[in-house]
Amino acid sequence: MKVIEEALMKTRCTAGGFLRLITWLPVLMSGASLAQVGNVTLYPGTPPLSTAYSVDLRTATITNLYVENHGSTTSGVVTVELWASTVAPSIGGSTNHFLMGSYVLGTVDPGANHVRSVQTTGPFPLSVPNPGVYWLSYALTEDRGAGPILEFILTASQTVDVGGPFYTGWLGFNQVANDTLYFARPLAYSISGTNASLQVDLIQNSLGTTAPIRLELWASIVSLHYEAGLGGDAYYRLLSKDLAPLAPGGAYHNVDTGVIPFVQQPPAGTYWISAMLISQGSDGKYYVYSLYDFPNPWTSSGTAPPVAAFSFSPAAPNVGQMVTFTDGSMGGTSWQWSFGDNATSSIRNPIHTYGSAGSFQVSLVVSNLSGSNSVNHTVTVTNPSLPAPVAAFSFSPGTPKVGQIVSFADGSTGGTSWQWNFGDNATSSLQNPTQTYVSAGSFQVALVVSNSSGSSSVSHTVTVTNASLAYSYVLPSSAHVSGANGAFYTTDLMIANRGAADANVTIQFLGHDVDGRTGPSSNRLLASNRAVSFIDILSSMFGVTSGFGAIRVTSDSPSLKIIGQTSTPPPDGKGTFGQTVPASDTSGLVTQASPRSLIGLRQDAAFRTNVFLANAGELPAHVVLSLISADGFTFGSAGYDLAPLGMTQVSSVVTTLGAPVGTRDAVLVVSTTTAGAQVATYAAVIDNVTNDPRTVLP
Repeated sequence: MKVIEEALMKTRCTAGGFLRLITWLPVLMSGASLAQVGNVTLYPGTPPLSTAYSVDLRTATITNLYVENHGSTTSGVVTVELWASTVAPSIGGSTNHFLMGSYVLGTVDPGANHVRSVQTTGPFPLSVPNPGVYWLSYALTEDRGAGPILEFILTASQTVDVGGPFYTGWLGFNQVANDTLYFARPLAYSISGTNASLQVDLIQNSLGTTAPIRLELWASIVSLHYEAGLGGDAYYRLLSKDLAPLAPGGAYHNVDTGVIPFVQQPPAGTYWISAMLISQGSDGKYYVYSLYDFPNPWTSSGTAPPVAAFSFSPAAPNVGQMVTFTDGSMGGTSWQWSFGDNATSSIRNPIHTYGSAGSFQVSLVVSNLSGSNSVNHTVTVTNPSLPAPVAAFSFSPGTPKVGQIVSFADGSTGGTSWQWNFGDNATSSLQNPTQTYVSAGSFQVALVVSNSSGSSSVSHTVTVTNASLAYSYVLPSSAHVSGANGAFYTTDLMIANRGAADANVTIQFLGHDVDGRTGPSSNRLLASNRAVSFIDILSSMFGVTSGFGAIRVTSDSPSLKIIGQTSTPPPDGKGTFGQTVPASDTSGLVTQASPRSLIGLRQDAAFRTNVFLANAGELPAHVVLSLISADGFTFGSAGYDLAPLGMTQVSSVVTTLGAPVGTRDAVLVVSTTTAGAQVATYAAVIDNVTNDPRTVLP
């Protein structure tokens, strides 16, 4: 071993600088495995064949080498090889091996001089396999000019752990020379994250003096069972543990260092792990007395587990106040927060707001490739000291009509809860509610605003008037939509002002089967005695891409004339077929007192009939349709509920109300059971071939 700074380490060795590897080839000549083919064999000399290895395991020397030639002619060049094999080799079987070294003996004469002996080969180059358990063998090859031929294998009777333990004097496991300090198998280690532990079955002091004991665990790119491993190749001390001094002849059994943090963190990579038994000499220096290289390399992630830490601000937050959490961890690559109120986050530096007062245990778990770590802190949240609230509100419109949506806007200061009473037995706890009154009158609206410091109230009177339909016109249907049999219907709206004064006009698209009060609208000024057309009005004015529904026109003039023209190209695409429907004012509407009739309805192979219903009022309306045959028989009736300003279409109304296909000249009676309701209606009898609609007005 080369000298290591901080803890000077070198092996003690026998005189002459060699370690005799007796137990690497245990009992070679007794119980060994032989495999022979050809004439050249090892000869059992006296003293027996043995091999010695240098301290750095770079060279080997064979002594008492005898090779016998059983042939009648001089052999070829004989080479003695040292093998390490994971499977016991045999001629004719497996000969896979690691070549540790070789010595060229030369030729061997036949006859009376058939044995060639070498007392010592002298050192020849040696390579050592990676740590592990191997069969060790001598192999003889003979080369007569055509390449070496394997002729003889002598294999030890038991396997050898090339990882050691190595120790001074004898290099073995059970047979140990005197005057040494050693440990013996089994040895084991464990590594978790950046912590390691080492377990040793036996530590024995055969020195003549008391020995300070230190166990160390190392990671190296090249295994340390030869000296170069502590030289130019990277190595790292993982564990160092001092034990109590051991008296001469004393022993420690079943030693466990316990889990200890790394002394050095290796970079990411693959390493061989080695255990060392170290003692301090009388010169104050540290010496390696025993070394063991573990089989199977270990892979380091190159990173240490993180250390979790965090802070937060403000230190004493109030309810509703933002709390900033700042990660102060070391080595983290991911973060998991739990704020103690069932809320979590994986952001490194999150912000959290608590909705109630209390003490909350906040935990942070920080992770990386080598593990995780957690830390907890308590965050105490208090209710702030609030000033008492001051209640205030406004509403719009200022003078609402029956059925109109009234919006209430909270203008209070300091409130955290709201309680409204609209004066008609309706209430709300929203901050900014809406309300629709269904009858005229004056309503006292009260608002109570509260917080943790108290409450405040305020009230206002809302005066609701009856809605007037004067100067209001309803077109029951308009379209920008596909129809049956390939039709595509669009509606053009025409408005003429026949009055002597300019007219302010509001055009509102009410849609279908919805509350039409919130539909989009557009304002126009139409001069006296002028007319205007809006081509494909749903698309050009309201941006509808596919839809249909009623249109309401309101004005300050009673002199408007309004029609809708709905058309579709015929199947051949040439020209258009269509119908003209006038917008209804109050005089042409269905009321509770005035049902309306639609005549000439039919459903057969040539024609189908659709009916359109539009609620002209801002309260819900219930409409009843009754279908009567040409001879006075009632086919059936059905009721339909219309939302405020709502519209619906009843397709194929004849068969829908129970009449058979083939019915002609049917009469549809449209009535309403809702007091004050006003409903616009008409029917379209449509040609099934051309899609040409014929208008039927009440």
